[in-house]
Amino acid sequence: MQPTEPPIRTLVISLGLSPQVVTETLWALGIELEPAWVPDEIVLITTSQGARVAEATLLNAGEGRIRALAAEYGRDDLARAAENVRIELIGDEVARFEDVDTERAHGAAADRTMQLIRDLTTDDRRQVHASIAGGRKSQGALLALSMSLFAKPGDSLSHVVVDDAFAGRPDFFFPPARPTTFAGRDGERLDSARARVRLAPIPFPRIRALLPEEARHAERFADAVLGVQRRLDPPTLTLLPLRRHAILAGTDLDLPPSLFAWLAALVWERGPSGDGLPRNGLAGATVERWRPLAPRLPNLVDPEMVEEWTSRLNKLVRVDVPAMAGRKLIGTAGKRPNTRYRLLIEPEDISWQDP
Repeated sequence: MQPTEPPIRTLVISLGLSPQVVTETLWALGIELEPAWVPDEIVLITTSQGARVAEATLLNAGEGRIRALAAEYGRDDLARAAENVRIELIGDEVARFEDVDTERAHGAAADRTMQLIRDLTTDDRRQVHASIAGGRKSQGALLALSMSLFAKPGDSLSHVVVDDAFAGRPDFFFPPARPTTFAGRDGERLDSARARVRLAPIPFPRIRALLPEEARHAERFADAVLGVQRRLDPPTLTLLPLRRHAILAGTDLDLPPSLFAWLAALVWERGPSGDGLPRNGLAGATVERWRPLAPRLPNLVDPEMVEEWTSRLNKLVRVDVPAMAGRKLIGTAGKRPNTRYRLLIEPEDISWQDP
């Protein structure tokens, strides 16, 4: 038996102008957590201003605080992580952003965050841990939502909580291995042994399996959200009989006369109990009612014809209507010869419309 390859561990952090959240998160994951979770690589998603701060404080070759954390605790694995840090800037080659403080910058942050998480989670060997500790609140929210959209089982999400007395201090990046003291805001001395840095794991729903194909490849965050929302919302059906046209869950369908007539019949003839139409013995009045939609239908509609129409409609929906992926339009109940066909859309979600 081949030994299982260890996963590639990637830590993703949303970052603003407080680089301490990076080392605090690394300390919580790699020093405090049992068993430790040490990343093989670190990805910081931030603005141009945040990148400059990170490079000066975290990645500086001489005084970088990630290397200082590794040296303080004698951890070679953290030292290796310090050598594998990359910064992902919000924006593109045309426009970079100093802050996420405008609608345009917020949209760019949403798109870049989603693209990053989507690309990282595509690799089945990779285990992603995302931290929402840094940046503006909207950055953390976008990172959490992107994880919900694309994360796999085994990927995780967290925040890091630091005692108020130590949070945001320019001289506190992690609890030191050897206790020391800091000057407090009111002039008192703070003992580092009292500093509490706690990891706060965040459970979240993984809805990757619900993403329609076009949402999986979307470049805009809003398009991916819209795609999955269509899958979650009850499907709607609009029938335009003069054109023999249907709009199902936002997708236009031009149907052959026989398929449109069968679909319309299922809408008309739901029955008081909603039990649908039988495979055998369709009433003559029923056939005559939908004959104008398909004048060439025979006087007698045989069971095989009904079965074929049902199969073709369900296949058409499965192939051509992304929001209906995994769903049927027409359901069946009972065994032959007593099979009945029923439209799987609620009456309040069905409408008629003439052009």
